[in-house]
Amino acid sequence: MEHPKTRKGNQLAERLAKYAGEVLRVAAELPNTKEGRHVRDQLLRSGTAPGAHYAEARGAQSTADFIHKVALAAKEARESVHWLQASVHARFIQRNIGDLIDEGQQITAILTASLQTARNNRDGPNP
Repeated sequence: MEHPKTRKGNQLAERLAKYAGEVLRVAAELPNTKEGRHVRDQLLRSGTAPGAHYAEARGAQSTADFIHKVALAAKEARESVHWLQASVHARFIQRNIGDLIDEGQQITAILTASLQTARNNRDGPNP
């Protein structure tokens, strides 16, 4: 039987992979202009990095290593939301990507909460 933490971790890893896949699809739709290529490059990096960082975090060798890698995943997820929003405001994307932006915000919140839990567990209870 799968441990509840493992199940949650697997579910988050799957969400991150799906998010990265959708980001790749959006990036492919960006215009081939100087501005479009800039946004594409930033979006490709920041939108696919959270899943890779989280995969590394799950195999971390220490609590400090886990915290560092989850912090990177949250940072990249937050940045990818920015680039998605910028793509909308620049009218680079013709379809509605509100659900993808929302998923990025939810992923950022989950990773941030996981980071806070890890920090609290590391530091122990406050007197």
